[in-house]
Amino acid sequence: MRAVAPSQVDNWTKKLKELSLLIKFSPQSILAFGIFRSPDDISHLKKALSSELAMPIVEQRFEHQVSSPLTILRELPSDKRHIIFSIYQGDLDKNLSSYAGFANIQREVLNDVPHVLLMFFRERALTDFIKQAPDFWAWRSAVLDFQSEAPLSLQEAWQAIESQEQPRITDREALEARAQGYKELIESYAYNQDRDDNYLGRTYFRLASTLEDLTEYEEP
Repeated sequence: MRAVAPSQVDNWTKKLKELSLLIKFSPQSILAFGIFRSPDDISHLKKALSSELAMPIVEQRFEHQVSSPLTILRELPSDKRHIIFSIYQGDLDKNLSSYAGFANIQREVLNDVPHVLLMFFRERALTDFIKQAPDFWAWRSAVLDFQSEAPLSLQEAWQAIESQEQPRITDREALEARAQGYKELIESYAYNQDRDDNYLGRTYFRLASTLEDLTEYEEP
């Protein structure tokens, strides 16, 4: 087994804390993306998250079948919040357009449920998914790297993602809902004695960015 550098462990712990805080202090539905390299990465996160939060975690795995990753959101009871690990583990030589297409056109379901949807991809699959589901991608609250050992191609993959024109939400109601969610998160977390000021600062930045997007839309 390869030794893991302390800095890598610290970074993983920070990502876990960021995800835990996002779930704790944001009462509405959450869409987050996770990058994984091996199934052990997901198992490790599931165990750690279970010890942090008293919430049931449900796993669903996808290959190339024509099915939607969002169907489960309506199937789970709305009076009890769940965390869903939606794991795409298909062969990258095949097309994931059906999977991405369902996510893109059914994204409104996120407005109707309280659950946390954490979608896991390997690096290249995530890049392909972003291209094919830009509107759904724009609804994300976080993108977190949970790889146990970052391969050499990680930096290139992120550069490819960042170099693309970032899709933006084009629905005023969705933008207002996102802004309200960030406001509620800040109000709940800002006076917490154990708060992480870096995380709080990032949340303020996300709120500011959303409010800036709202200024570009005129009232009907």
